[in-house]
Amino acid sequence: MANVVVAKAFWVSVGDATFLLPGWVHDWQWGLGNLNEAITITAFPLSASNTGVLLVEDLKISEGWEGRLAKFRVRNVGGTPIQQYGLIGSFIS
Repeated sequence: MANVVVAKAFWVSVGDATFLLPGWVHDWQWGLGNLNEAITITAFPLSASNTGVLLVEDLKISEGWEGRLAKFRVRNVGGTPIQQYGLIGSFIS
């Protein structure tokens, strides 16, 4: 039987100077344990007034002494700064 795990994460700016500006990226990594047969990761703005567009890109799975890691980037591909966003990942083994 498949094992499904859903993970959530959030990023919140501490002020105007740290907004995720158009074209900028944040690098992320999540530990996977043994969950790596099917992976989806979605990023979305959290503010209702924020019409930003986010892209999850460069998803890579690495394995090393720390175990399996999903490494990826969240890029602001819209035209407005992002003050806060959420991530949802689904991992299946």
